[in-house]
Amino acid sequence: MTISTRDDKRGPGRWAALALVLGLVGCQPEVLAPAKTAEPVPAPTMSEQLAASLEAELGRKAVPAIRLDNRLEGWRFICGRPEELTGDAFDYGSSRLAEAAAEGLVDDSFCALFETTSDGDRLREFFVGSTDTPVFDWMERYELPGDIFSE
Repeated sequence: MTISTRDDKRGPGRWAALALVLGLVGCQPEVLAPAKTAEPVPAPTMSEQLAASLEAELGRKAVPAIRLDNRLEGWRFICGRPEELTGDAFDYGSSRLAEAAAEGLVDDSFCALFETTSDGDRLREFFVGSTDTPVFDWMERYELPGDIFSE
């Protein structure tokens, strides 16, 4: 069957309107249904943020073994060393820091600075493997008391 608009005095606009209506009728119910309100997603825990930061910097999963955890005036300073998922010492040779590690330019440590908020601890700064600790920069930038960095 061929549809022609030549004999139709209402013109091609009628067919466009019909196509629009048919298109809407054919939509799936989810498209026309009102949007559902998403459940609030809880903020990641401090451990989750540390693990994600280690993985991002090292290029593979590692477990944060914390050795220092200081809290002071709404801030939290954490240091430790990455470990393999088995609990063994981390093998930097199979990480993004392999080249620097081979040259002896990697320190087996990480440090993180969290700001404590009503939603939990929010990661503000992080480093891993650096032989040059940026904590003095953090102290100045965030006006932190020096006591937060002491062991």
